[in-house]
Amino acid sequence: MFGSQAVGRAHEWSDIDLALISPVFAKDPISSQLALMQIATQIDWRIEPHVFAPSDFDVNHPLVPEIQRTGFSLMVKRTANKKRKAKA
Repeated sequence: MFGSQAVGRAHEWSDIDLALISPVFAKDPISSQLALMQIATQIDWRIEPHVFAPSDFDVNHPLVPEIQRTGFSLMVKRTANKKRKAKA
């Protein structure tokens, strides 16, 4: 989460900016963004997802400096990619 909501400067019409970073978005970021926007508007019209592949999340993108300055993590990256076994 980043922007005015993250730093406590939100007003009545402020959106809720979410930076979503995943390798899944590398293949088709535009379709991913549109799909997430459709889902987000069903939850709260203020939610605005911004998708990034890890390789695209760099300081040359216009939003990255703001995300780094005002953002905080809502979910921590998994450090191990372990498969869970179903219990019988």
